[in-house]
Amino acid sequence: MYNAHDWMSDVVNTILGVIMIALLHAMYQRSRKVLVFLVVIFLIIRIANAAMTAIMMMQVAADEFILSSTYQCVFHYTGEFLFLDSITWILGAVWEVLLLCLAEHIFVAIPCFHIGFLKTHSADRHSLKSQIYIGLDQIFQIVQMFVLGPRLILGVREYHAGLTANSDTATAMTSIGFQERVHVSTSSSV
Repeated sequence: MYNAHDWMSDVVNTILGVIMIALLHAMYQRSRKVLVFLVVIFLIIRIANAAMTAIMMMQVAADEFILSSTYQCVFHYTGEFLFLDSITWILGAVWEVLLLCLAEHIFVAIPCFHIGFLKTHSADRHSLKSQIYIGLDQIFQIVQMFVLGPRLILGVREYHAGLTANSDTATAMTSIGFQERVHVSTSSSV
């Protein structure tokens, strides 16, 4: 379940990143420099995060216990799991702060929450404090997926509608060639 959650978060963050790139590209009047900058930074961060997540998945061991006729799983994190986990969050926070600086109104609670989690994150992910932070993180990610994502899509549609509405101003002018022909008398009797 933990692996599925990590990979699902990566997929959702990738989709939201593409939406944000499209939105910022539109906000900056389709600037090629902004597009190239955002795509390069986005690819560097996403590829690094995917590689680190794959390495982290190989460093998770699980034990299964049967207690009172119920199955319980306990995860053990070995090697550099906690360090790599922290790096993926830091890179995600850097990406979101960059977007915030470019758009000035982007949801910033998740990177701040991740930074706060890094301060309190201990080697024991089963402590009450860690479990509370993990639960709140999952709630914030759901909010990000189902509130921020659609809001960004609506923002792009609104921006496009504004461009479309403003592009018709030139067609409102009446061309001289299509005016009604008026017969003008050219008699020379003055």
